[in-house]
Amino acid sequence: MTEFTRRRLLAGAAAATIAPLAAGSPVHAAAPPAGTQAPGWYRYKVGSFEVTVVTDGVNRFKLPDNMVANATRDEVNAALLAAHMEADVFVGPYNPIVVNTGAKLVVIDTGTGEAAHKASKGANGQFLPGPLGNRPARVEDDGTFVLTGLTGQKFIRVNGLPQEWTLKAVIFNGVDVTDSALEFRGSTENSGLQIIVTDKVSDLNGKVTTAKGDITRDYTVVVFPDDPVKWAFPSRYVKTARADQQGQFRIKALPPEDRYLAVAVDYLEDGEGTDPQFLEQMKSRATRFTLADGEAKSLDLKIVNR
Repeated sequence: MTEFTRRRLLAGAAAATIAPLAAGSPVHAAAPPAGTQAPGWYRYKVGSFEVTVVTDGVNRFKLPDNMVANATRDEVNAALLAAHMEADVFVGPYNPIVVNTGAKLVVIDTGTGEAAHKASKGANGQFLPGPLGNRPARVEDDGTFVLTGLTGQKFIRVNGLPQEWTLKAVIFNGVDVTDSALEFRGSTENSGLQIIVTDKVSDLNGKVTTAKGDITRDYTVVVFPDDPVKWAFPSRYVKTARADQQGQFRIKALPPEDRYLAVAVDYLEDGEGTDPQFLEQMKSRATRFTLADGEAKSLDLKIVNR
C-alpha cells in the first residue's frame, strides 16, 4: 500500500469542493501555490507565478466536409491519423487558465460555463469558477476545512487527490450523502461533515473488437449501473473512456456495484454518455459485470455500431 502523510494527502491540490446546482455568493481570497499536478490539471511556473491549465471538457462531433477551407476531407483525415487521432471526428478541448500571483487568483477564459455544464450533463463546462461554480476549501493539516458562502443544493466532492486515492464516502451527521445533494440556506452554519477517502481504487480495463474479431481503436466505452436512480447527474457511477494507442480502455475509481453495464459504441455525441435516454437504449446491448471495492477487472467488449 502506498504511504502518504496527512500533509501530503490533504494539502496542496487536495481540496474539498462543491459541485453546484445553484449559484452562491462570490468569495475573493489569496491562495498559496499548490505545487503539484492533478488529473485534469497541468501546472507550471512563470517566474514566481504558478499557472494552472484546467481541463474544461471536450466537444466531439462528426467532421464536416468544410471544416478546413484549404484542405480536402481526405487530407484532414490523414493529418488526424498522423497525430494519432480519430478520423472523421473533430475533437475540440476547452482549457481555461488560472494564474496564481501569490496575492490573487486570475482566471483567463472562464470556460464554457454553467449552461454548457447542464446541457452536456457534465461533459463540458466542468470549470465553474467564482459564484457559479466549484467553491474550493483548503484542507488543514489536522484534516479540517471550512466551506463558506453556500446557498442552494450542492454535492460535496474532492478534487486533486493523488491517483492512488479516491473518494469513498461523504457523511453528514451520520448519514451517507455521497450521492445526495445538501441544501444550504442563507447564513445557517452546519457542522458534522466528514469526507472519507480510500486507497482501494478500482481499475476497469479491456479491449474492444469488431464483429469479425478485429481489435479496434475507434470506439467509446460507456459504463453505467443497471439502476436508473444512479444515473442522475452528477453520477460517480457513469463514466466514459476511449482507446489508448494500444487499443485498450481504462476507467479508474468507479464505486463498487453489483450490477454494472458496459457498452462500446462506434460514435458518441457530446454529452450523450450521461443521457438517460441513451443509457436506457443501450441496456439490452451492454455487457453486465460486478465490481468490488478496489477490484481490478478486465473486459472484452464487442463494438455496437449505431
